[in-house]
Amino acid sequence: MRKRRFGSLLAATLLLACPVAAQDAAKKKPADVPNMFNIFCLSHLPDLDGIATAAGFGEFAEMVGTELDPYHPEVRADLLRGWKFHDAKDEYVLLASKSKPDDVFKKAVPAFAKSTNYGCSLLVPAKQQSNAKVLEALSKLLGRAPDEEWDEGAMHVYSWSGQTDKLLSNVYFYAPPAGAPTAVLSANVFVKD
Repeated sequence: MRKRRFGSLLAATLLLACPVAAQDAAKKKPADVPNMFNIFCLSHLPDLDGIATAAGFGEFAEMVGTELDPYHPEVRADLLRGWKFHDAKDEYVLLASKSKPDDVFKKAVPAFAKSTNYGCSLLVPAKQQSNAKVLEALSKLLGRAPDEEWDEGAMHVYSWSGQTDKLLSNVYFYAPPAGAPTAVLSANVFVKD
């Protein structure tokens, strides 16, 4: 019951009172990258078992051992699971993680210093869709334009965030420069312990 309650709160914070749109999208076969991201990540966080179940239904190949090493975040996750799958001959990677906040986060957001971070990312072949189309679809899905944007290395990052008393959520779109092989859609939810 606790996971279900947090899932409802996540929908409210990320989709801004638009949970019906998320449920409708989850019933359809994903036709595009933002819908894949919604179905595999947004509709499940913070339930990592739900992400694993979705990957299992898709018969994705689970990565194990050293296969996961390149996908660990800077602050190593306490739990990291990953799956590879192909669509139209292109390889996608789905990741799910759980970790405690690092000291930088605790200092920046003290209200969530005692929380657990649940994350989900979808690594997408950049040639699948234009950055502009992905950004437009994500903005529509989340109900608004990004709250912030900045450059991080070669990527241009778009960010949406939401917060309740118990949850702090963030969605990121790492838009690659022309010719780069991979785009990243990522979401995380900090749930107070």
